[in-house]
Amino acid sequence: TWKRVDDDFILEQWNDAAENTTQGIIKNLKGVRASELYSNQPEIISNIELCFSSRGTFSEERHYHTQTTNETKYLKVSYAFAPPDLVIIHVMDLTERKSAEEALKRSEEKYRILVENVRAAIGIMDADGRLLFTNQVGAEIMGIEINELVGKTQWDMFPEALAEEQVKTVKGVIETGKELQTEVKTFVRGEWRWFDVHIQPFLLSDFGKEAAMIIASDITDRKISDTRNKARMNLLNRLRDCETIDECLDTACEAIYEAGLFKRSVLTLHDTRKRICNLGYKGLDSKIINAARKAPPPSDEQTAWMTQEKFRIRNSFFIPEEAGMKSETVSRYIPAEEFSGSVKSPWKPKDELFVPIREDKNRIEGWLSVDTPFNHNRPTEDVIINLEEIVDIVGKKVHEIQSMQQLERERLALEEKNIALKEVLGHIEEEKVQIRQQIASNIDRILMPTLNKLIGNDTRINPSYLQILKNGLEELSNSTGGILHQYSKLSPREIEVCNLIKNGSTSKEIAGTLNITIETVNKHRRTIRKKLGISKKDINLVTFLNRI
Repeated sequence: TWKRVDDDFILEQWNDAAENTTQGIIKNLKGVRASELYSNQPEIISNIELCFSSRGTFSEERHYHTQTTNETKYLKVSYAFAPPDLVIIHVMDLTERKSAEEALKRSEEKYRILVENVRAAIGIMDADGRLLFTNQVGAEIMGIEINELVGKTQWDMFPEALAEEQVKTVKGVIETGKELQTEVKTFVRGEWRWFDVHIQPFLLSDFGKEAAMIIASDITDRKISDTRNKARMNLLNRLRDCETIDECLDTACEAIYEAGLFKRSVLTLHDTRKRICNLGYKGLDSKIINAARKAPPPSDEQTAWMTQEKFRIRNSFFIPEEAGMKSETVSRYIPAEEFSGSVKSPWKPKDELFVPIREDKNRIEGWLSVDTPFNHNRPTEDVIINLEEIVDIVGKKVHEIQSMQQLERERLALEEKNIALKEVLGHIEEEKVQIRQQIASNIDRILMPTLNKLIGNDTRINPSYLQILKNGLEELSNSTGGILHQYSKLSPREIEVCNLIKNGSTSKEIAGTLNITIETVNKHRRTIRKKLGISKKDINLVTFLNRI
Protein backbone atom coordinates (compact mmCIF):
# COMPACT_ATOMS: atom_id res chain seq x y z
CA THR A 1 0.00 0.00 0.00
CA TRP A 2 1.34 3.42 -1.04
CA LYS A 3 0.24 6.56 0.78
CA ARG A 4 0.23 10.01 -0.76
CA VAL A 5 2.69 12.36 0.99
CA ASP A 6 3.47 15.77 -0.51
CA ASP A 7 4.07 15.14 -4.24
CA ASP A 8 5.30 11.58 -3.73
CA PHE A 9 4.12 8.24 -2.34
CA ILE A 10 5.65 6.26 0.52
CA LEU A 11 5.42 2.53 1.13
CA GLU A 12 3.12 2.06 4.11
CA GLN A 13 2.21 -1.63 4.50
CA TRP A 14 2.27 -4.97 2.75
CA ASN A 15 1.00 -8.52 3.13
CA ASP A 16 2.87 -11.71 3.98
CA ALA A 17 3.08 -12.73 0.35
CA ALA A 18 5.03 -9.59 -0.43
CA GLU A 19 7.33 -10.24 2.50
CA ASN A 20 7.93 -13.84 1.43
CA THR A 21 8.48 -12.89 -2.19
CA THR A 22 11.16 -10.32 -1.23
CA GLN A 23 12.62 -12.71 1.38
CA GLY A 24 12.02 -10.11 4.08
CA ILE A 25 13.80 -7.26 2.29
CA ILE A 26 10.56 -5.28 2.16
CA LYS A 27 10.75 -4.79 5.95
CA ASN A 28 13.70 -2.47 5.42
CA LEU A 29 11.74 -0.50 2.80
CA LYS A 30 8.89 0.81 4.96
CA GLY A 31 8.61 4.53 4.41
CA VAL A 32 10.71 4.47 1.26
CA ARG A 33 9.53 6.84 -1.47
CA ALA A 34 8.27 5.51 -4.79
CA SER A 35 10.55 7.95 -6.63
CA GLU A 36 13.54 6.26 -4.95
CA LEU A 37 12.45 2.61 -5.20
CA TYR A 38 11.33 2.82 -8.81
CA SER A 39 13.90 5.32 -10.11
CA ASN A 40 14.74 2.85 -12.92
CA GLN A 41 11.07 2.05 -13.58
CA PRO A 42 9.36 5.44 -14.09
CA GLU A 43 6.33 3.77 -15.68
CA ILE A 44 5.37 2.30 -12.27
CA ILE A 45 5.50 5.78 -10.71
CA SER A 46 3.33 7.06 -13.57
CA ASN A 47 0.81 4.29 -12.98
CA ILE A 48 0.59 5.09 -9.26
CA GLU A 49 0.05 8.78 -10.08
CA LEU A 50 -2.59 7.89 -12.70
CA CYS A 51 -4.48 5.61 -10.31
CA PHE A 52 -4.52 8.28 -7.59
CA SER A 53 -5.57 11.13 -9.89
CA SER A 54 -8.29 9.13 -11.68
CA ARG A 55 -9.48 7.45 -8.46
CA GLY A 56 -10.01 4.36 -10.55
CA THR A 57 -8.72 0.88 -11.11
CA PHE A 58 -6.65 -0.63 -13.88
CA SER A 59 -4.10 -3.36 -14.44
CA GLU A 60 -1.25 -4.32 -16.72
CA GLU A 61 0.88 -7.37 -17.44
CA ARG A 62 4.65 -7.10 -17.16
CA HIS A 63 7.63 -9.32 -17.95
CA TYR A 64 10.14 -9.65 -15.15
CA HIS A 65 13.52 -11.43 -15.39
CA THR A 66 14.91 -12.70 -12.08
CA GLN A 67 18.69 -12.59 -11.83
CA THR A 68 18.82 -15.06 -8.93
CA THR A 69 17.01 -17.88 -10.74
CA ASN A 70 17.63 -16.65 -14.29
CA GLU A 71 14.00 -17.06 -15.30
CA THR A 72 11.28 -14.86 -16.71
CA LYS A 73 8.13 -14.32 -14.69
CA TYR A 74 4.85 -13.01 -15.99
CA LEU A 75 3.22 -10.66 -13.56
CA LYS A 76 -0.19 -9.04 -13.47
CA VAL A 77 0.05 -5.70 -11.67
CA SER A 78 -3.22 -4.12 -10.56
CA TYR A 79 -3.60 -0.59 -9.23
CA ALA A 80 -6.64 0.36 -7.10
CA PHE A 81 -7.46 3.66 -5.42
CA ALA A 82 -8.68 3.50 -1.78
CA PRO A 83 -9.93 6.74 -0.30
CA PRO A 84 -8.81 9.10 0.91
CA ASP A 85 -5.13 8.91 -0.11
CA LEU A 86 -4.08 5.30 -0.69
CA VAL A 87 -3.04 3.37 -3.80
CA ILE A 88 -3.02 -0.42 -3.47
CA ILE A 89 -0.70 -2.33 -5.80
CA HIS A 90 -1.49 -5.97 -6.22
CA VAL A 91 1.07 -8.16 -8.00
CA MET A 92 0.00 -11.61 -9.15
CA ASP A 93 2.48 -14.16 -10.45
CA LEU A 94 0.77 -15.65 -13.47
CA THR A 95 3.60 -18.14 -13.89
CA GLU A 96 2.52 -20.06 -10.82
CA ARG A 97 -1.13 -19.26 -11.17
CA LYS A 98 -2.25 -22.83 -10.62
CA SER A 99 -0.60 -23.10 -7.23
CA ALA A 100 -1.60 -19.59 -6.13
CA GLU A 101 -5.14 -19.73 -7.50
CA GLU A 102 -6.86 -20.90 -4.32
CA ALA A 103 -4.98 -18.50 -2.04
CA LEU A 104 -5.66 -15.48 -4.25
CA LYS A 105 -9.16 -16.45 -5.41
CA ARG A 106 -11.08 -13.86 -3.39
CA SER A 107 -8.69 -11.03 -4.18
CA GLU A 108 -8.52 -12.00 -7.86
CA GLU A 109 -12.32 -12.03 -8.14
CA LYS A 110 -12.57 -8.52 -6.70
CA TYR A 111 -10.07 -7.13 -9.15
CA ARG A 112 -11.56 -9.09 -12.05
CA ILE A 113 -14.95 -7.45 -11.40
CA LEU A 114 -13.35 -4.03 -11.21
CA VAL A 115 -11.41 -4.55 -14.44
CA GLU A 116 -14.33 -5.95 -16.40
CA ASN A 117 -16.59 -3.08 -15.33
CA VAL A 118 -14.31 -0.16 -16.06
CA ARG A 119 -17.32 1.81 -17.34
CA ALA A 120 -19.48 0.82 -14.39
CA ALA A 121 -20.42 3.02 -11.45
CA ILE A 122 -18.21 2.18 -8.46
CA GLY A 123 -19.08 3.43 -5.00
CA ILE A 124 -18.44 2.72 -1.33
CA MET A 125 -21.33 3.04 1.14
CA ASP A 126 -21.43 2.59 4.91
CA ALA A 127 -24.18 0.82 6.87
CA ASP A 128 -26.00 4.11 7.40
CA GLY A 129 -26.50 4.56 3.66
CA ARG A 130 -23.93 7.35 3.31
CA LEU A 131 -21.84 7.44 0.14
CA LEU A 132 -18.14 7.56 1.04
CA PHE A 133 -16.71 7.25 -2.46
CA THR A 134 -17.80 7.18 -6.09
CA ASN A 135 -16.04 7.20 -9.43
CA GLN A 136 -16.75 9.49 -12.36
CA VAL A 137 -19.22 7.10 -13.98
CA GLY A 138 -21.30 7.02 -10.79
CA ALA A 139 -21.34 10.81 -10.68
CA GLU A 140 -22.39 10.99 -14.35
CA ILE A 141 -25.28 8.59 -13.75
CA MET A 142 -26.54 10.70 -10.86
CA GLY A 143 -25.87 13.96 -12.69
CA ILE A 144 -23.91 15.39 -9.77
CA GLU A 145 -20.23 16.30 -9.40
CA ILE A 146 -18.16 13.81 -7.40
CA ASN A 147 -17.31 16.28 -4.62
CA GLU A 148 -21.02 17.11 -4.23
CA LEU A 149 -22.14 13.49 -4.34
CA VAL A 150 -19.74 12.07 -1.73
CA GLY A 151 -21.23 12.41 1.75
CA LYS A 152 -24.86 12.27 0.65
CA THR A 153 -27.18 9.58 2.01
CA GLN A 154 -29.52 7.41 -0.03
CA TRP A 155 -32.44 9.51 1.23
CA ASP A 156 -30.78 12.59 -0.27
CA MET A 157 -30.73 10.96 -3.71
CA PHE A 158 -33.76 8.65 -3.95
CA PRO A 159 -37.43 8.49 -2.90
CA GLU A 160 -37.84 7.33 0.70
CA ALA A 161 -39.18 3.83 0.01
CA LEU A 162 -36.46 3.18 -2.56
CA ALA A 163 -33.72 4.50 -0.25
CA GLU A 164 -34.93 2.27 2.60
CA GLU A 165 -34.82 -0.81 0.39
CA GLN A 166 -31.31 -0.05 -0.94
CA VAL A 167 -29.82 0.60 2.51
CA LYS A 168 -31.41 -2.60 3.83
CA THR A 169 -29.70 -4.59 1.05
CA VAL A 170 -26.28 -3.01 1.75
CA LYS A 171 -26.63 -3.63 5.49
CA GLY A 172 -27.34 -7.28 4.79
CA VAL A 173 -24.07 -7.64 2.85
CA ILE A 174 -22.06 -5.85 5.57
CA GLU A 175 -23.57 -7.90 8.39
CA THR A 176 -23.31 -11.32 6.72
CA GLY A 177 -20.02 -10.67 4.95
CA LYS A 178 -21.47 -12.37 1.85
CA GLU A 179 -21.24 -10.83 -1.61
CA LEU A 180 -24.45 -10.19 -3.54
CA GLN A 181 -25.05 -10.14 -7.29
CA THR A 182 -28.49 -8.85 -8.30
CA GLU A 183 -30.46 -6.70 -10.71
CA VAL A 184 -31.98 -3.52 -9.32
CA LYS A 185 -34.58 -1.12 -10.72
CA THR A 186 -34.10 2.40 -9.41
CA PHE A 187 -35.33 5.93 -10.13
CA VAL A 188 -32.50 8.10 -11.43
CA ARG A 189 -32.75 11.64 -12.80
CA GLY A 190 -36.48 11.47 -13.45
CA GLU A 191 -36.69 7.98 -14.95
CA TRP A 192 -36.54 4.33 -13.97
CA ARG A 193 -33.30 2.56 -14.86
CA TRP A 194 -32.11 -1.05 -14.48
CA PHE A 195 -28.65 -1.87 -13.07
CA ASP A 196 -26.64 -5.05 -12.71
CA VAL A 197 -25.28 -4.62 -9.17
CA HIS A 198 -22.42 -6.39 -7.38
CA ILE A 199 -22.12 -5.62 -3.64
CA GLN A 200 -19.22 -6.88 -1.51
CA PRO A 201 -17.96 -6.15 2.02
CA PHE A 202 -15.21 -3.53 2.17
CA LEU A 203 -13.22 -2.66 5.31
CA LEU A 204 -12.22 0.99 5.54
CA SER A 205 -9.38 1.14 7.99
CA ASP A 206 -9.02 4.88 7.58
CA PHE A 207 -12.65 5.43 8.53
CA GLY A 208 -12.62 2.80 11.23
CA LYS A 209 -15.85 1.26 10.01
CA GLU A 210 -17.20 -1.49 7.80
CA ALA A 211 -18.72 -0.60 4.47
CA ALA A 212 -19.65 -2.13 1.14
CA MET A 213 -18.29 -1.64 -2.35
CA ILE A 214 -21.03 -1.32 -4.97
CA ILE A 215 -20.33 -1.85 -8.67
CA ALA A 216 -23.34 -1.03 -10.86
CA SER A 217 -23.66 -1.38 -14.64
CA ASP A 218 -26.58 0.23 -16.45
CA ILE A 219 -28.48 -2.56 -18.27
CA THR A 220 -31.66 -0.57 -18.95
CA ASP A 221 -31.46 -0.86 -22.75
CA ARG A 222 -30.90 -4.60 -22.52
CA LYS A 223 -33.77 -5.10 -20.07
CA ILE A 224 -36.12 -3.03 -22.22
CA SER A 225 -35.12 -4.97 -25.32
CA ASP A 226 -35.52 -8.33 -23.55
CA THR A 227 -38.92 -7.35 -22.13
CA ARG A 228 -40.23 -6.14 -25.47
CA ASN A 229 -38.93 -9.17 -27.36
CA LYS A 230 -40.57 -11.49 -24.84
CA ALA A 231 -43.86 -9.59 -25.11
CA ARG A 232 -43.66 -9.78 -28.92
CA MET A 233 -43.12 -13.56 -28.85
CA ASN A 234 -45.99 -14.02 -26.37
CA LEU A 235 -48.20 -11.92 -28.64
CA LEU A 236 -47.42 -14.06 -31.70
CA ASN A 237 -48.00 -17.30 -29.77
CA ARG A 238 -51.31 -16.15 -28.27
CA LEU A 239 -52.63 -14.83 -31.58
CA ARG A 240 -52.40 -18.34 -33.00
CA ASP A 241 -55.13 -19.42 -30.57
CA CYS A 242 -57.36 -16.35 -31.05
CA GLU A 243 -60.62 -17.21 -32.79
CA THR A 244 -62.43 -13.87 -32.55
CA ILE A 245 -61.45 -10.29 -33.34
CA ASP A 246 -62.15 -9.15 -29.77
CA GLU A 247 -59.72 -11.79 -28.48
CA CYS A 248 -57.05 -10.39 -30.84
CA LEU A 249 -57.61 -6.84 -29.58
CA ASP A 250 -57.42 -7.93 -25.93
CA THR A 251 -54.20 -9.80 -26.70
CA ALA A 252 -52.68 -6.67 -28.25
CA CYS A 253 -53.45 -4.60 -25.13
CA GLU A 254 -51.94 -7.33 -22.97
CA ALA A 255 -48.76 -7.24 -25.10
CA ILE A 256 -48.50 -3.46 -24.63
CA TYR A 257 -48.63 -4.00 -20.86
CA GLU A 258 -46.14 -6.89 -20.89
CA ALA A 259 -43.72 -4.86 -23.02
CA GLY A 260 -43.57 -2.27 -20.24
CA LEU A 261 -44.95 0.46 -22.51
CA PHE A 262 -48.31 1.53 -21.03
CA LYS A 263 -50.42 0.30 -18.13
CA ARG A 264 -53.77 1.15 -19.75
CA SER A 265 -54.88 0.77 -23.35
CA VAL A 266 -57.99 0.49 -25.53
CA LEU A 267 -58.03 -0.91 -29.07
CA THR A 268 -61.18 -0.53 -31.17
CA LEU A 269 -62.41 -1.35 -34.67
CA HIS A 270 -65.18 0.68 -36.32
CA ASP A 271 -67.69 0.18 -39.08
CA THR A 272 -68.16 2.64 -41.96
CA ARG A 273 -70.36 4.79 -39.72
CA LYS A 274 -67.59 4.93 -37.07
CA ARG A 275 -69.59 2.78 -34.66
CA ILE A 276 -67.48 0.47 -32.47
CA CYS A 277 -67.89 -3.09 -33.68
CA ASN A 278 -64.94 -4.71 -31.85
CA LEU A 279 -63.05 -3.69 -28.71
CA GLY A 280 -60.18 -4.86 -26.52
CA TYR A 281 -58.68 -3.23 -23.43
CA LYS A 282 -56.28 -3.54 -20.49
CA GLY A 283 -56.18 -1.83 -17.10
CA LEU A 284 -59.58 -0.12 -17.33
CA ASP A 285 -62.81 -0.54 -15.39
CA SER A 286 -65.50 -2.42 -17.34
CA LYS A 287 -68.03 0.35 -16.56
CA ILE A 288 -65.82 2.90 -18.32
CA ILE A 289 -65.42 0.58 -21.30
CA ASN A 290 -69.17 -0.09 -21.56
CA ALA A 291 -69.93 3.63 -21.46
CA ALA A 292 -67.32 4.32 -24.17
CA ARG A 293 -68.66 1.46 -26.31
CA LYS A 294 -72.20 2.84 -26.25
CA ALA A 295 -71.21 6.46 -26.81
CA PRO A 296 -71.57 8.08 -30.25
CA PRO A 297 -68.41 8.52 -32.34
CA PRO A 298 -66.43 11.80 -32.46
CA SER A 299 -67.42 14.26 -35.12
CA ASP A 300 -65.49 14.67 -38.36
CA GLU A 301 -64.33 18.06 -37.08
CA GLN A 302 -62.97 16.55 -33.87
CA THR A 303 -61.25 13.72 -35.76
CA ALA A 304 -59.62 16.20 -38.15
CA TRP A 305 -58.32 18.23 -35.19
CA MET A 306 -56.86 15.14 -33.49
CA THR A 307 -55.00 14.05 -36.62
CA GLN A 308 -53.26 17.32 -37.44
CA GLU A 309 -49.76 16.98 -38.90
CA LYS A 310 -48.25 18.83 -35.92
CA PHE A 311 -49.32 15.96 -33.67
CA ARG A 312 -47.89 13.23 -35.92
CA ILE A 313 -45.08 10.91 -34.80
CA ARG A 314 -44.48 8.39 -37.59
CA ASN A 315 -48.03 7.11 -38.28
CA SER A 316 -49.37 7.97 -34.82
CA PHE A 317 -50.64 11.11 -33.13
CA PHE A 318 -49.53 12.47 -29.74
CA ILE A 319 -51.61 15.33 -28.37
CA PRO A 320 -49.93 16.98 -25.36
CA GLU A 321 -52.01 18.42 -22.55
CA GLU A 322 -50.92 21.96 -23.40
CA ALA A 323 -52.45 21.59 -26.90
CA GLY A 324 -55.81 22.00 -25.20
CA MET A 325 -57.69 18.94 -26.44
CA LYS A 326 -61.30 19.39 -25.32
CA SER A 327 -61.80 15.90 -23.96
CA GLU A 328 -65.22 16.77 -22.60
CA THR A 329 -66.45 17.15 -26.18
CA VAL A 330 -65.42 13.59 -27.06
CA SER A 331 -68.07 11.24 -25.70
CA ARG A 332 -65.71 8.24 -25.89
CA TYR A 333 -63.05 10.00 -23.80
CA ILE A 334 -61.54 7.74 -21.13
CA PRO A 335 -60.36 9.63 -18.00
CA ALA A 336 -56.60 9.45 -17.41
CA GLU A 337 -55.05 7.93 -14.33
CA GLU A 338 -53.06 10.20 -12.02
CA PHE A 339 -49.59 8.99 -11.04
CA SER A 340 -49.37 8.10 -7.38
CA GLY A 341 -46.49 8.89 -5.06
CA SER A 342 -43.94 11.66 -5.16
CA VAL A 343 -42.56 10.85 -8.60
CA LYS A 344 -42.64 13.83 -10.96
CA SER A 345 -43.79 12.68 -14.38
CA PRO A 346 -43.21 14.34 -17.77
CA TRP A 347 -46.38 12.53 -18.95
CA LYS A 348 -49.37 14.71 -18.10
CA PRO A 349 -52.83 13.37 -17.08
CA LYS A 350 -54.47 14.88 -20.18
CA ASP A 351 -51.83 13.77 -22.69
CA GLU A 352 -53.32 11.62 -25.48
CA LEU A 353 -51.60 9.11 -27.76
CA PHE A 354 -53.46 7.44 -30.65
CA VAL A 355 -52.22 4.78 -33.07
CA PRO A 356 -54.47 4.11 -36.12
CA ILE A 357 -55.30 0.69 -37.55
CA ARG A 358 -55.45 0.85 -41.32
CA GLU A 359 -56.98 -1.56 -43.82
CA ASP A 360 -55.40 -2.48 -47.16
CA LYS A 361 -56.82 0.64 -48.84
CA ASN A 362 -55.21 2.78 -46.12
CA ARG A 363 -58.61 3.69 -44.64
CA ILE A 364 -58.50 4.08 -40.84
CA GLU A 365 -60.65 1.27 -39.47
CA GLY A 366 -59.76 1.53 -35.79
CA TRP A 367 -57.69 3.22 -33.07
CA LEU A 368 -55.35 2.30 -30.24
CA SER A 369 -55.46 4.73 -27.30
CA VAL A 370 -52.90 4.35 -24.49
CA ASP A 371 -52.39 5.98 -21.12
CA THR A 372 -50.14 5.81 -18.03
CA PRO A 373 -46.67 4.92 -19.38
CA PHE A 374 -44.52 2.69 -17.18
CA ASN A 375 -41.56 5.07 -17.47
CA HIS A 376 -43.74 8.12 -16.76
CA ASN A 377 -42.33 9.80 -19.89
CA ARG A 378 -43.95 11.19 -22.98
CA PRO A 379 -43.54 8.90 -26.01
CA THR A 380 -40.28 8.73 -27.94
CA GLU A 381 -40.08 7.48 -31.51
CA ASP A 382 -38.78 4.16 -30.18
CA VAL A 383 -41.95 3.70 -28.10
CA ILE A 384 -44.13 4.63 -31.11
CA ILE A 385 -42.29 2.07 -33.26
CA ASN A 386 -43.06 -0.68 -30.73
CA LEU A 387 -46.73 0.31 -30.45
CA GLU A 388 -47.15 0.44 -34.23
CA GLU A 389 -45.46 -2.93 -34.58
CA ILE A 390 -47.93 -4.49 -32.12
CA VAL A 391 -50.86 -2.86 -33.92
CA ASP A 392 -49.52 -4.07 -37.29
CA ILE A 393 -49.10 -7.66 -36.07
CA VAL A 394 -52.60 -7.75 -34.61
CA GLY A 395 -54.05 -5.98 -37.65
CA LYS A 396 -52.80 -8.77 -39.92
CA LYS A 397 -54.44 -11.39 -37.70
CA VAL A 398 -57.69 -9.39 -37.60
CA HIS A 399 -57.75 -9.15 -41.40
CA GLU A 400 -57.09 -12.88 -41.59
CA ILE A 401 -60.10 -13.58 -39.35
CA GLN A 402 -62.23 -11.12 -41.36
CA SER A 403 -61.26 -12.91 -44.58
CA MET A 404 -62.16 -16.29 -43.06
CA GLN A 405 -65.51 -14.91 -41.89
CA GLN A 406 -66.22 -13.57 -45.39
CA LEU A 407 -65.33 -16.93 -46.92
CA GLU A 408 -67.65 -18.64 -44.46
CA ARG A 409 -70.49 -16.28 -45.37
CA GLU A 410 -69.89 -16.95 -49.07
CA ARG A 411 -69.80 -20.70 -48.41
CA LEU A 412 -73.15 -20.57 -46.62
CA ALA A 413 -74.63 -18.42 -49.39
CA LEU A 414 -73.39 -20.91 -51.97
CA GLU A 415 -74.97 -23.75 -50.02
CA GLU A 416 -78.28 -21.87 -50.00
CA LYS A 417 -77.99 -21.28 -53.75
CA ASN A 418 -77.32 -24.97 -54.34
CA ILE A 419 -80.38 -25.86 -52.29
CA ALA A 420 -82.47 -23.40 -54.28
CA LEU A 421 -81.06 -24.76 -57.55
CA LYS A 422 -81.96 -28.31 -56.55
CA GLU A 423 -85.47 -27.14 -55.80
CA VAL A 424 -85.67 -25.40 -59.20
CA LEU A 425 -84.47 -28.51 -61.03
CA GLY A 426 -86.95 -30.60 -59.08
CA HIS A 427 -89.79 -28.29 -60.08
CA ILE A 428 -88.67 -28.40 -63.71
CA GLU A 429 -88.87 -32.21 -63.72
CA GLU A 430 -92.29 -32.08 -62.07
CA GLU A 431 -93.49 -29.57 -64.65
CA LYS A 432 -92.22 -31.77 -67.51
CA VAL A 433 -94.32 -34.66 -66.19
CA GLN A 434 -97.33 -32.38 -65.72
CA ILE A 435 -97.00 -31.06 -69.30
CA ARG A 436 -96.85 -34.59 -70.75
CA GLN A 437 -99.88 -35.60 -68.73
CA GLN A 438 -101.78 -32.47 -69.79
CA ILE A 439 -100.95 -33.02 -73.48
CA ALA A 440 -102.03 -36.65 -73.28
CA SER A 441 -105.22 -35.69 -71.45
CA ASN A 442 -106.12 -33.02 -74.02
CA ILE A 443 -105.51 -35.44 -76.87
CA ASP A 444 -107.65 -38.17 -75.29
CA ARG A 445 -110.34 -35.82 -74.01
CA ILE A 446 -110.73 -33.41 -76.96
CA LEU A 447 -108.77 -34.24 -80.07
CA MET A 448 -109.36 -37.98 -80.52
CA PRO A 449 -113.17 -37.91 -79.99
CA THR A 450 -113.46 -34.89 -82.25
CA LEU A 451 -111.26 -36.46 -84.92
CA ASN A 452 -113.40 -39.61 -84.89
CA LYS A 453 -116.55 -37.54 -85.55
CA LEU A 454 -114.97 -35.13 -88.01
CA ILE A 455 -115.89 -37.22 -91.12
CA GLY A 456 -119.37 -38.62 -91.29
CA ASN A 457 -120.67 -41.80 -92.99
CA ASP A 458 -121.03 -39.89 -96.16
CA THR A 459 -117.28 -39.03 -96.03
CA ARG A 460 -118.10 -35.36 -95.75
CA ILE A 461 -116.30 -33.16 -93.14
CA ASN A 462 -118.59 -31.95 -90.40
CA PRO A 463 -118.04 -28.15 -90.02
CA SER A 464 -119.02 -28.16 -86.34
CA TYR A 465 -116.47 -30.80 -85.35
CA LEU A 466 -113.86 -29.06 -87.49
CA GLN A 467 -114.37 -25.93 -85.44
CA ILE A 468 -114.15 -27.94 -82.19
CA LEU A 469 -110.89 -29.47 -83.41
CA LYS A 470 -109.45 -26.03 -84.18
CA ASN A 471 -110.47 -24.71 -80.76
CA GLY A 472 -108.96 -27.76 -79.05
CA LEU A 473 -105.65 -27.30 -80.84
CA GLU A 474 -105.54 -23.64 -79.82
CA GLU A 475 -106.32 -24.58 -76.22
CA LEU A 476 -103.62 -27.22 -76.30
CA SER A 477 -101.14 -24.70 -77.71
CA ASN A 478 -102.07 -22.05 -75.17
CA SER A 479 -101.95 -24.41 -72.19
CA THR A 480 -98.65 -26.03 -73.14
CA GLY A 481 -96.61 -25.01 -76.13
CA GLY A 482 -97.47 -21.28 -76.11
CA ILE A 483 -96.69 -20.73 -72.49
CA LEU A 484 -93.63 -22.97 -72.73
CA HIS A 485 -92.43 -20.86 -75.65
CA GLN A 486 -92.77 -17.70 -73.58
CA TYR A 487 -91.26 -19.45 -70.53
CA SER A 488 -88.23 -20.47 -72.58
CA LYS A 489 -87.39 -16.79 -73.13
CA LEU A 490 -86.57 -16.38 -69.42
CA SER A 491 -82.92 -16.28 -68.29
CA PRO A 492 -81.62 -18.87 -65.78
CA ARG A 493 -81.69 -16.24 -62.99
CA GLU A 494 -85.29 -15.28 -63.96
CA ILE A 495 -86.29 -18.95 -63.89
CA GLU A 496 -84.76 -19.16 -60.36
CA VAL A 497 -86.82 -16.14 -59.32
CA CYS A 498 -89.98 -17.67 -60.87
CA ASN A 499 -89.58 -20.91 -58.95
CA LEU A 500 -88.94 -19.10 -55.67
CA ILE A 501 -92.05 -16.96 -56.29
CA LYS A 502 -94.08 -20.12 -56.95
CA ASN A 503 -92.81 -21.48 -53.61
CA GLY A 504 -94.24 -18.44 -51.86
CA SER A 505 -90.95 -16.60 -51.11
CA THR A 506 -91.14 -12.85 -50.54
CA SER A 507 -88.92 -10.40 -52.41
CA LYS A 508 -86.78 -9.99 -49.27
CA GLU A 509 -86.39 -13.76 -48.90
CA ILE A 510 -85.50 -14.12 -52.59
CA ALA A 511 -82.87 -11.36 -52.23
CA GLY A 512 -81.33 -13.14 -49.27
CA THR A 513 -81.36 -16.54 -50.96
CA LEU A 514 -79.78 -15.29 -54.21
CA ASN A 515 -77.54 -12.72 -52.44
CA ILE A 516 -78.94 -9.82 -54.49
CA THR A 517 -80.74 -6.59 -53.58
CA ILE A 518 -84.51 -6.24 -53.27
CA GLU A 519 -84.44 -3.68 -56.08
CA THR A 520 -82.81 -6.30 -58.34
CA VAL A 521 -85.56 -8.79 -57.41
CA ASN A 522 -88.25 -6.24 -58.32
CA LYS A 523 -86.50 -5.61 -61.64
CA HIS A 524 -86.59 -9.36 -62.37
CA ARG A 525 -90.31 -9.41 -61.53
CA ARG A 526 -91.06 -6.68 -64.10
CA THR A 527 -89.00 -8.46 -66.79
CA ILE A 528 -90.72 -11.80 -66.10
CA ARG A 529 -94.20 -10.28 -66.40
CA LYS A 530 -93.22 -8.67 -69.70
CA LYS A 531 -91.78 -11.90 -71.17
CA LEU A 532 -94.85 -13.90 -70.07
CA GLY A 533 -97.17 -11.36 -71.73
CA ILE A 534 -98.91 -10.21 -68.56
CA SER A 535 -97.20 -6.83 -68.22
CA LYS A 536 -99.59 -4.04 -67.18
CA LYS A 537 -102.36 -6.60 -66.65
CA ASP A 538 -104.21 -7.13 -63.43
CA ILE A 539 -102.89 -10.67 -63.09
CA ASN A 540 -101.29 -12.04 -59.91
CA LEU A 541 -97.83 -13.37 -60.82
CA VAL A 542 -97.85 -16.09 -58.14
CA THR A 543 -101.23 -17.41 -59.33
CA PHE A 544 -100.20 -17.21 -62.99
CA LEU A 545 -96.94 -19.12 -62.42
CA ASN A 546 -98.65 -21.80 -60.36
CA ARG A 547 -101.27 -22.21 -63.10
CA ILE A 548 -98.66 -22.84 -65.78
